[in-house]
Amino acid sequence: MDRLDHALPRNHIRGIKAVGIRDLKLHLSSCLRDVARGDVIRATDRSRVVT
Repeated sequence: MDRLDHALPRNHIRGIKAVGIRDLKLHLSSCLRDVARGDVIRATDRSRVVT
């Protein structure tokens, strides 16, 4: 696990990671590295997927 896995509460549903917008902004570089490795991240706003 990378350090982002410890820093962010995420929901893992079928391999898709959901990250709140605030946490995404705080950890943008790590999230972008995860996406570059092939992970799928969905940004959420108040538990509603926005991206």
